Amino acid sequence: MPLHPHEHACQDEKSVETTLHQLVVRMEKALDQHETALCVFLDTEGAFNNTSYDSMWAALIKQGVDYTIIW
Repeated sequence: MPLHPHEHACQDEKSVETTLHQLVVRMEKALDQHETALCVFLDTEGAFNNTSYDSMWAALIKQGVDYTIIW
């Protein structure tokens, strides 16, 4: 699968709100179970503008995307 089931970008009915909700639920569960919780936020602004075609091509091949679609 090109997208992980927990990926919220590019999927119908998923948004920033659903992402944050899922995060809060997981953090609350960890805290309720007296576990350590760590959250990392990654700002990907400009990620696609600064990513080379070669690296995107390699990632798509690795994910098993059909060559015709990649082309």
